[in-house]
Amino acid sequence: MLNYIWFGMMFIAVITGIVNGTIEAVTQAAIDMAKVAVELAIGLIGIMALWLGVMKIAEKAGLMSLIAKVVKPITVRLFPDVPP
Repeated sequence: MLNYIWFGMMFIAVITGIVNGTIEAVTQAAIDMAKVAVELAIGLIGIMALWLGVMKIAEKAGLMSLIAKVVKPITVRLFPDVPP
């Protein structure tokens, strides 16, 4: 369903660009935003790799089980449908 929404938005943008005579601007904006998206994704991959490493160290040190015990009363109330 989400694919249809994205396709619809792109289709409307292209048609609007053709009608207004600004299809070059639409194309350039699409290329610029694709570049921004790639830069953002690469930055997030770095942050995610860092935190996955920190969590792996915390897991081996036994800190994750301690955090789980402390957070359990809160998460049980926030997510009542999730089985223990």
